[in-house]
Amino acid sequence: MTMGSYEGTRARRSLGVVAAGAVLGLTAACGGKVAGGGGGAGGGEGVAPGASQEEYLAALGDMEPVTLKLQSTASSPEDVAAYRSTELKRSVEELSDGLISIDIAYGPSVAPFTEVDAALSDGRLDLAYMIPIYQPDDYPAFSALAAGTGLAGTSPLAEELTVNAAMLEVAYGTEGLLEQYEEKGVTPLIPFNATSSVMAMCTEPAANLDDWQGRVVSIGSRATLAQVEELGATGTSLEYTETYEALQRNAVDCALATTLSATMTGLHEVAPHVTYSQAAGFGRGAGAFVAGGKYRDLPLAAQQLVFDQMGEAFKNSRRADLEGTSRLMETLADTGGDVHELDEEASRTLREATEAIVAEQIADGTVDEEVVGRIDAALERWRGIVAELGYEDEGGFTSYPEWHDADEDALAAYSDRVFEELMLAHRPE
Repeated sequence: MTMGSYEGTRARRSLGVVAAGAVLGLTAACGGKVAGGGGGAGGGEGVAPGASQEEYLAALGDMEPVTLKLQSTASSPEDVAAYRSTELKRSVEELSDGLISIDIAYGPSVAPFTEVDAALSDGRLDLAYMIPIYQPDDYPAFSALAAGTGLAGTSPLAEELTVNAAMLEVAYGTEGLLEQYEEKGVTPLIPFNATSSVMAMCTEPAANLDDWQGRVVSIGSRATLAQVEELGATGTSLEYTETYEALQRNAVDCALATTLSATMTGLHEVAPHVTYSQAAGFGRGAGAFVAGGKYRDLPLAAQQLVFDQMGEAFKNSRRADLEGTSRLMETLADTGGDVHELDEEASRTLREATEAIVAEQIADGTVDEEVVGRIDAALERWRGIVAELGYEDEGGFTSYPEWHDADEDALAAYSDRVFEELMLAHRPE
């Protein structure tokens, strides 16, 4: 597998920032500032993007040490999903010379996923990974974009990187989404994280429409509920931590799960028949990395220091997603599971269901009528960028473990580009 070149890896990885002259993405500029763009209640001078540790510390001056409570979706530091939190803790504490500490709470130990925004508002949490699709009435624009992820296809690497960058671009250009975060007192540091591919993990094969008839499927959003119903199944809502037992007890026949969550929860043990669509996708279990009032009260330079690690956080989310996919495929091969692509008729049905869901969201005013065009354009643009950077699929899902590059810097060129073109415009100032 050919990866994009990357110079100055160690120095830039430590900072997680890019040069001040970066070119900004078009939709990033039109979506309005986020991430504490007002400068921080703590006041003080800021620093330029690409600042050294010495420049950060000089700007922080005599700031009192502060500890930020972060809730991770990982169950422990050893979990495959822990990269995002442990690396953020390392880089923030290192760059601030301990002035800013991060205390990680693993799993939903402080607040359930549906109460993360409340916990950020009342001070139980300061940073968190939240899953707004579990609260569609509070975050309807987010749910609409999550449905829109079904307009993309599925592949082990190239489409994975494409979808995540493209949907972040569209999210920054969706003002309703940013307003909904603001109404809940939440600051979106990464407003939309599309996560890894969603696949159907089933107790029996489910590659065609006949296979889906009458099945009960665990879903995670309104979009996926509509998709499975169109395929002929019945959807039921379960959090991913509950799906293993439900499959084991035959309470459900399939679960729609990201490859990462399937790996984390061992779903292959009870649902070894995996189905995906290359032409269209199941709506992804998208999330967001967010902050609360304590972050907004930090001095400007401290806000910037935390925000400047979001390119790394985005990269480490992709690392975890891709590692989860590789491990799932490897485990299925070892245990006799199988991976099938939906046939043409079922894939077409899935695509039509997705288009209908998005059309409903447009009709009720949740998102603007240009959203499908914006998603398609962003997908096309980022497919070109991903190819330009040298990321390509060298095979299908079953062979992915053979060519998966797990090096921590393999995605650096990609994450740098995402930070430069999409995130930098929203840096606190």
